[in-house]
Amino acid sequence: MANFLIQSATADNLARSITKPVLLSEMQDCVSGNSFEILRGIYPEGKCWVWGLPLGPMNLKQWERLEPQDDVGIITLLGIQFYMRVMYKEHNAEVARRIWGPRLDGKLYELTYFSNLPTLIDISLVEYNAFTGYNYDRMPQNAFILQPLRADPVRQAILAQIGSSALGTIAVNDLTRDKTLFVGLHDNGDPPAVTGFARRATLSSGAQKDAIDIAAFVSAIQERSNAHEQLASRIAECAVRWGLLVSSSILVDLIIGDDVFIEVKTLNGDAVRQARNALAQLYYYRFVYRKRFPSARLLAAFSRYPDQAGNDITQFLSECGIESVWAADGAFDGTMKARQIIPWLFA
Repeated sequence: MANFLIQSATADNLARSITKPVLLSEMQDCVSGNSFEILRGIYPEGKCWVWGLPLGPMNLKQWERLEPQDDVGIITLLGIQFYMRVMYKEHNAEVARRIWGPRLDGKLYELTYFSNLPTLIDISLVEYNAFTGYNYDRMPQNAFILQPLRADPVRQAILAQIGSSALGTIAVNDLTRDKTLFVGLHDNGDPPAVTGFARRATLSSGAQKDAIDIAAFVSAIQERSNAHEQLASRIAECAVRWGLLVSSSILVDLIIGDDVFIEVKTLNGDAVRQARNALAQLYYYRFVYRKRFPSARLLAAFSRYPDQAGNDITQFLSECGIESVWAADGAFDGTMKARQIIPWLFA
């Protein structure tokens, strides 16, 4: 069975070699002649996608296990955002220096591997941890190969989003069968087109257009993150004006005083999903902090009224013991009970 590598990433590094391709010509003087010819065969248009692991004993063990057909999921604080398959690998410090430069600790991402065209994925961190059986608040660090029982549910989730075509078989190229230098090709010799998940528009199969769309997607993610921070700040400012103590933790967006937990959610046509996430997160926060905050009350704050397909999401949350507030016309609105719990937000 193919390995499934999960690797964390920063937005800056993603922008250098995943959200847009790297020109092979920029690496010609960094790789051996044989390797360059192999890469030219994989990427006839002269554009490639490359990623790497920083050199270290544990990462080297993971990298050495990579084989043709292996899956890779790129994960951030938002969850798995990109899926791709390994096509070629090479231990090359100069490629890493050229593309990403050294890390703050001086190490290079020199355990490099090349992939097919990355596919947009939308598996949240909450979902990923549920699929793999890890703790709810676990944020994967560095790179590691999932155990098969943990990898299978993630593969199924990806399959449900992008269809079987992007999970097609990759055959080993006859140019090399060495475990350190290998190359995989799709049946037609071309990388698959990026396939967005269901609510995104179908894209062209052209690599250049797909790369632009990926960059736009990352930009949209950043915009949503900024909107989340702005909404949380607005709520915090209202509480501070009333002289209330406002704090947060690695888990909870806002802790008001010693008895109110607020989970902030920005909406973009996904109110039901965000409400489900808020429900699971707030229940978990209450459990984790049950000794420190034994009487915590739970609220979800949305960027707009949380309605989707006629579903009364606020009623759903209320029946689960979570009250809702939402931004409206420069101010805030909310359920009747939310107004009783945090009246300062509506003053």
